[in-house]
Amino acid sequence: MQRITRMAALSAILLVPLVTSAPADWRALNSAQPAASYNYQGTVRAVNVGAGTLELITGVGMSLRIVRMTMAPATRFASGGAVSRLADLKPGDVVRAEGRRTATGLVADRVEKIAPGVSEAPEAGRSAPRSLPGGARPVRPRQGRVRQRVHTGDGARSAL
Repeated sequence: MQRITRMAALSAILLVPLVTSAPADWRALNSAQPAASYNYQGTVRAVNVGAGTLELITGVGMSLRIVRMTMAPATRFASGGAVSRLADLKPGDVVRAEGRRTATGLVADRVEKIAPGVSEAPEAGRSAPRSLPGGARPVRPRQGRVRQRVHTGDGARSAL
């Protein structure tokens, strides 16, 4: 009996500060915070006008990923200052998309088609990169001698 009384008193001592410091309504606490905004820039992989979805290929180098966004009725579209629609986008277009995460997935708030050849502003002290077709950048060769190893059929290696 004395053991049960001690356990009840100990649990009351530990739980009272936790209960008194908790907010009365967790939903009120969470709704006060603005929803996080997600910004993506990538190449359109697929457009499904019927379902209202857009798939983007985004990332750098070998770290590419596919992002699927659902269009809301209030989603704004822009293309070089002109208003466009989801149906105007096609695979291969480069877009900038802003959205938010919901219980159903990523929902786009704004989608902007970027004109070919338009790049971001250059960093301070650097000149703007030359533009190649498709928005590709030229590769600068390394200075000095390039060393390669050739594997022969018998497993031996030889330097060129």
